[in-house]
Amino acid sequence: MVSRSALVMVALLLLAASPMLAGAEGRRVAGVVSIAFIEPVDGGVGWRVNASVLGVNCSGVVRVNPAYLQARALSGELVVLPPYYVLVSICPSGVVGGVVSRLERLNDSILFVVRAPPGFVVRSGLDWRGYGFGGVYRVPGWMLARYYLYDGVVVASRESYAVVDNGTVGFSLVYYRGFRGDPGVLVSAVVAVRDRVSGWLGSSPRSPVVGVLVSPRGFLLLAPGTGYSLGGVFVVVDSLAHNDPGWRVHVFAHEVVHGWINDGLVYGDFSFAEAVVELLAVRGLREEAPRLYRLASRYTGEGVDAGEPYAVWLRVHALLWRLSLDYCGFDAYTAAVRSIFNESLSSGSVRIYSVLDLARRVAGECGSRGSLLLCAWGRLLPRAPGLDVDGVLSGSLNLSLGRGCGCDCGRPAPPTASPPVSAARAPTSTVTVTVTRTVEPAAAGRVSSPSSAVASSSRAGGSGGLGAVAVAAVVAGFAAGLLVGRRGLGLI
Repeated sequence: MVSRSALVMVALLLLAASPMLAGAEGRRVAGVVSIAFIEPVDGGVGWRVNASVLGVNCSGVVRVNPAYLQARALSGELVVLPPYYVLVSICPSGVVGGVVSRLERLNDSILFVVRAPPGFVVRSGLDWRGYGFGGVYRVPGWMLARYYLYDGVVVASRESYAVVDNGTVGFSLVYYRGFRGDPGVLVSAVVAVRDRVSGWLGSSPRSPVVGVLVSPRGFLLLAPGTGYSLGGVFVVVDSLAHNDPGWRVHVFAHEVVHGWINDGLVYGDFSFAEAVVELLAVRGLREEAPRLYRLASRYTGEGVDAGEPYAVWLRVHALLWRLSLDYCGFDAYTAAVRSIFNESLSSGSVRIYSVLDLARRVAGECGSRGSLLLCAWGRLLPRAPGLDVDGVLSGSLNLSLGRGCGCDCGRPAPPTASPPVSAARAPTSTVTVTVTRTVEPAAAGRVSSPSSAVASSSRAGGSGGLGAVAVAAVVAGFAAGLLVGRRGLGLI
């Protein structure tokens, strides 16, 4: 007897051969990559899966992998996994690598299909991009190999999870049915930050199109309060400690920005990737959705006394951003991030960026005043952990360097007023007043804030564990090193 899955595969192959599936630009369908989730096994910590990859058939069981954060989102009601992980779990050794090599050289389209059993719905990082929707996609082979095999596919039980598809904004929210909050607030936060970051950095092939909110105990090996991004799909496990919309808005906003700053697009250590993401998320909410920013703002102000790395690095980067407005007369910080993003996207190379790479790039964007900018940043860094984030972002918190810069700048003290700004540039603040601030203790029982805390700390190279003062001291030392070697960096 021929199995149902085999018939599906044959039908897909026949469809792929049909000239009716040739792309609007004349691309033919060169092959099929299909994944069929059959049923959960082993009490929901595994799924039986069949697949066909360019004519090679595979079958087996995909299980939770405790060593890999992105391979823990698996239960009997919900699966959120990269297709690559599914395929390497069930196909013979070497098969998937060979397929990826073939796809990388392929401009023609591939029919990529994800199937689920009755009562389940499929979403993926390919939705809302013009390639198809809901599990059937036609995408250029090289794009599937470079981006979407490593993005997310979602298989969700309709009984346990609700799905809101918003075609107007091109986003799907999958959330657990016991959720008592307002899904519209979360979608609004996503769209606000995504739109703003798109304007700052340009479009991304993995900008978020699907968000998944999981119940606090939805996954065996993902703790409540955990969040991470696969690019076009991100996952947030709801918190037991923060049952209010502000926490969710903050974490959702953070994960959105990982659609630009993400392994596979731009690689960075904690000092770059997580800090840039956090600052752009907070700025995006503040500038695009002030009401949502007010909801989330308390979560940008906690954790400093405990040395929570997101809170500390947010302030380090916010200070660099504010000083770029003051010294350069425009937003040289965001211009530098955009430059790094476009450079990485066009080259496809794996380079690990750090805060030092970003500081060099900001100074380069700034031009002749770049050395002054770095000098001021290094001088003020020891105060960074105690800065009021909203004051820095708004410009209401003025910064003073005292009597001169205090490091080997080879330049006079910075001016008491910001350089002129054109009408198209952001306003600047005045550099005159010494900053002092008492930091409130972190909220009791606070779950580590944004997002990919587990994944980020594993690739951060250790900086995630530094205390607030240590972080500031280390970065201040790095900044001083940049200044000493500024001629070698091309800075004036």
